[in-house]
Amino acid sequence: HLSTWMAYEFESNSGIHIDAISKDVRTVLTREEVEFGKSTIRNLRQNGRKPVVIIAPYSNTKNRNLPRRTLNDVVNGISEFSVPCLLEPFGQDQYIEGTIPIGDKSLRNASAILYASDSYLGVDSGPLHMIMGALQGTSEDLGSGLNLSANKIIVALGSSHSIVSAYPENRIVSATGDCSIAPCGIHGYHSIESASEHFRTKIYGTKDPEKDKSGCNYVDYSDMRQAALDIFYQN
Repeated sequence: HLSTWMAYEFESNSGIHIDAISKDVRTVLTREEVEFGKSTIRNLRQNGRKPVVIIAPYSNTKNRNLPRRTLNDVVNGISEFSVPCLLEPFGQDQYIEGTIPIGDKSLRNASAILYASDSYLGVDSGPLHMIMGALQGTSEDLGSGLNLSANKIIVALGSSHSIVSAYPENRIVSATGDCSIAPCGIHGYHSIESASEHFRTKIYGTKDPEKDKSGCNYVDYSDMRQAALDIFYQN
């Protein structure tokens, strides 16, 4: 979405048309960074057998976050056959029992860890674009022996919409498919009117767009039932 919008703004300001698609989101990791990611994941595997699953269930917008009960169910369900890890940073009250904290203060190193992971579960937030950027920008030769398919990424959508957040190869989880009124607030990047015109779909704002970029003000969803926390659990 952001790549598309930047191209749209560039054309509006310059009159020059350029195409921008999700494939343009790229982070070119170095050999040293890839090796760092490989080493980190390798050290987490138990006897080299269990795959490492990184969970990134939190966002700066509350109604995208996955609920504790869902996360507990997920971790309990995958612990027998995988090593569940929780991507840092997260709040003290957001730790999920049974997970291993994982991450790095360097965004490039963190991207390398995500790149080398066996699987990834997340919401519409920064880490999704970090892992996709690394997968799309790094030489496959450097990632030899790794799962480099974007299909290893599972994205749980609620108040977001796949057209502006997920990538075509990702696996999407939602109860009823894309919400017809999402995305809520369009992340606060631009006016609702211009975004609706550009994406050719009605986009709904929030009650206080200057302060709140997470809520849904559609009357039928005033209690945020369309949020990821319920949509993911119902699925």
